[in-house]
Amino acid sequence: MAVRSENSELAVSPEVLNERIKTHVEGNWLHNFEVDADKNILAAESYSYRRRILEPVFASLFYDRSVLVLDEASGIYPALLSRAGARVVSASSPNQRTCDLISEVTGYLETPTNVVRSKMVAFYENEPYVDMDHGGGHDFLLALGQVWPMFGAAGQDFDALVEACAFFVTDGIVLDWTNAEWATPPPPEHYDIEGLCDALRLKFDYVISYDDWLVVATGKLPTGDEPAPTVRASRPVRRRRPAAKDPQKAAHRQFLPRFRELVCRAIPPDGTAIVVSKGDAALLNLEGRTAWHFPQGEDGDYAGYYPATSGDAIEHLEDLRARGGDFLVFAEPALWWLDHYEDLRVHLESRYATVIRDDETCVIFDVRATTSNTR
Repeated sequence: MAVRSENSELAVSPEVLNERIKTHVEGNWLHNFEVDADKNILAAESYSYRRRILEPVFASLFYDRSVLVLDEASGIYPALLSRAGARVVSASSPNQRTCDLISEVTGYLETPTNVVRSKMVAFYENEPYVDMDHGGGHDFLLALGQVWPMFGAAGQDFDALVEACAFFVTDGIVLDWTNAEWATPPPPEHYDIEGLCDALRLKFDYVISYDDWLVVATGKLPTGDEPAPTVRASRPVRRRRPAAKDPQKAAHRQFLPRFRELVCRAIPPDGTAIVVSKGDAALLNLEGRTAWHFPQGEDGDYAGYYPATSGDAIEHLEDLRARGGDFLVFAEPALWWLDHYEDLRVHLESRYATVIRDDETCVIFDVRATTSNTR
């Protein structure tokens, strides 16, 4: 369930705050900003062209409007939106550390922002799932750097991606396109900006792209098939068939309580779980415990693809351990990892304690400290 908090101005120096931003976003160029003692937002020279384009777009589209910033990382964009005249700005992240940073940055910059601890959008078996507490609650959604990871998590389906995002808004979506030529594995041939725009036109009346970079869709078309936003559960946006007639989804709903019970029994309330999730946000809902996707991108979201080798998986795990991860969790649908990534399995079993091994539910390794014994 989303945890919502109001921020307040915090007594922190700009030098300390800039270091926290830099450390947290780890070089993510989308957040190449600093703040100064006069509470100005300063962009790096290499980023100034982006800001010159974004700020007029923000002012023209979002003035006196309610905006949701999807999977925000630093708080800079909610602050820019507020300064462009947005009436209400909400920022979402499933990571408590990120939520705290957003509150700290927007508090320092005197741009009050609602912070929602939720990924908001997830996918399971290529179907979009959403945090239904917030459906239709905003005029616009802004998602920067999210198209490629969501496209992968959606089973390389633009329609699913757009359908999930459109659930949260009444008027429009602004997306930051990237061609993802750097991705491994590389994007498929149908991953292009024209395909994204075609999918948006199924939901919105007016779609335009700026220099093959920023995509704006406005004028949401009435469909009448979105579930009511008052329903407080994670359900698919699309209802092609009653849930009871879909055995796979029904099995997943039955699986989740058993999974949460075992994980929460093994992991203390202050522990951090690293979950092999395939982007499924429901697996991160662990009764208030901090939970991370594995593998994940620089912004903490699901990476959208599996590690190429055991070595890559081990390196990523050890990096997350160093950043505070306590337990590695394999839900039953992900147990194939332990066969496929044999060296990863050997690494885990030889170095870390096994705290839960239930082949019908999950396997959990305690990675807080190395050990020669397996419990």
